[in-house]
Amino acid sequence: MDLAGPSLPLALVLGGLLLIAAEFVLPGAVIGAVGALLGLAGLALAASHGLGEFLLLAAVFVGGVAAEFVLFRRLMPGLARQAGLASPAVDTGSAVPGAAAHAALVGREGVALTALAPTGNVEVAGRRVEATSADGFLDRGAAVVVTEATAHGVVVRRR
Repeated sequence: MDLAGPSLPLALVLGGLLLIAAEFVLPGAVIGAVGALLGLAGLALAASHGLGEFLLLAAVFVGGVAAEFVLFRRLMPGLARQAGLASPAVDTGSAVPGAAAHAALVGREGVALTALAPTGNVEVAGRRVEATSADGFLDRGAAVVVTEATAHGVVVRRR
């Protein structure tokens, strides 16, 4: 009796691809590792059914992983911003903007895009910047002036 019919290896490979895809969105490395192990188990079972099935599923698994990397590399920046996990880059080309990147904003006036409690986002000189309020809580839409530049954004006061 063959408990590992031709559909079980396929299910393991597809389940592995699904878990590897979930790894791109969920934190940690456990889900991706389990997905890789499921995929490899599916390939091992396929090998016991013959070389043709093994080669077909190996192509599906390797192609699927490659497609996931390409797809998520292109989609991830947009997904991260939609989920609120990242803000649009203040300095294009800079991995971590420093205080110098915000220094030109000191003394400039702007408006709070979000409530500052005491942190949030402001728009200054047409740029969206993370800000900390030196005056405590500020409502969305409050007029502000930049008093200091930091590595993480700017410090503002009510105008």
